[in-house]
Amino acid sequence: MYVALPDGTKIYYNVNNEEKTVDSSSEVLILLHGGPGLADHTVYAPFWSKLSGIIQVIFIDMRGHGRSDGQYTPESWTLKQWGQDVYDFCNALNIEKPIVAGVSFGGWVALSYATQYPEHARALILCHTEARVAIETRKQAYSKKAESLGQSGPEISAIVQQMYDWESGPITRELYLKHCIPLYSKEPYIASGTSDCIRNTDVWDSFGKKQYEFDFLPELHTVEIPVLILTGEQDPEHPPEFAEAMALKFPRARLVVVKDAGAPAYRDKEEETLGILIDQVAKWIVSKSNLTSA
Repeated sequence: MYVALPDGTKIYYNVNNEEKTVDSSSEVLILLHGGPGLADHTVYAPFWSKLSGIIQVIFIDMRGHGRSDGQYTPESWTLKQWGQDVYDFCNALNIEKPIVAGVSFGGWVALSYATQYPEHARALILCHTEARVAIETRKQAYSKKAESLGQSGPEISAIVQQMYDWESGPITRELYLKHCIPLYSKEPYIASGTSDCIRNTDVWDSFGKKQYEFDFLPELHTVEIPVLILTGEQDPEHPPEFAEAMALKFPRARLVVVKDAGAPAYRDKEEETLGILIDQVAKWIVSKSNLTSA
């Protein structure tokens, strides 16, 4: 399914991983995918569609990704624009008070959206993401994870530093795919794991360095809606310290760190992670229902 944004860009979406339209009269959760330029919604649909028993789950391919338009407009590949797109997407489909969930890069987009429109969403779910990247913290997390698996901590720390220094093109991309992703979880993503995705590596090259330059922490106090921050205890890319820093800034944040889990937590602890999400979303739905009937 496609919907046109105000500038004419067509955004691909589906509902519960099926080609059907949104019922705007029912509760909606919008899932924002990770992997700038390297992934689209298809990586996330198998797990997140398991919430469809209690809520409509809308999967979108963000501008420049997957089946959506914007493949050749690098000037629009910014967190501000992607955040604006979430707001415009909702307006185009008459979606009011959605729960917006973002994973990794999708979490940055969710933060952009929420800080631009702090009262628009019903709630936020921020998974394995951060409001600001502290490179030394990330290097230490990768080093610790590598050493726990019998690998060289200093070597992976140097690779993470090289990622931070950034060189557009296949070198940095291959460093990430070869050395970083395999340390994510006990059963890590591998390059072939995103084979169903429609990649746009130009996004990775164009946006890449900017992932180390944003800082939403000073603005989080303006977002007064409920926020669930979910991460894994052993996530080296988005270590728990990043989640803790966000939780301290939001007025209404709940922080859950899944023990003995990497990124995403549901790869190592699927039943536990799914239970946390279903319980939280159900409580938000009941809370809204009570407010409506009062």
